[in-house]
Amino acid sequence: MTKKTSVKKAAKSDVSTQTVENNLDGITLAGVLMACADGELEESEIGVLAEVMSNILQELGVELTEEAFVSKVEASLDQLTGKELPEMLALIAGNISNREVGQVALAVAGAVMVSDEEYDDQSEGPLYVALGEALGFSSDESVAILNALVEDAE
Repeated sequence: MTKKTSVKKAAKSDVSTQTVENNLDGITLAGVLMACADGELEESEIGVLAEVMSNILQELGVELTEEAFVSKVEASLDQLTGKELPEMLALIAGNISNREVGQVALAVAGAVMVSDEEYDDQSEGPLYVALGEALGFSSDESVAILNALVEDAE
């Protein structure tokens, strides 16, 4: 039995369910961006991503049907498609209301990144740090959130 990664614990956040729901577009965009870090997101991976993110967000009190979440993931993909990285990061940051929610978005992105147990330090690491910087975190703060996720899952 694998231990569940606690996004709430890693983000050191007691953000309310309502706040998460109000920022769900930005949080979903962050997760989708990380899922695409190693290339394009295949159609078959959308359901898996939706399941991973749905489980993470349930911990934060957000309840969505699988169909609704797949739809949200697909909408995020549409929003990110064709954009350069700075534009993607600005889009995500523009959909995050405050630092506390930014911590949650970064923790969700990190959880998505480690969910496949394959880490590509050439694409995923720099992208994760860039996302953190776009959300107002230093690279050390971003890495601390990721380390908390990894330690919690061990």
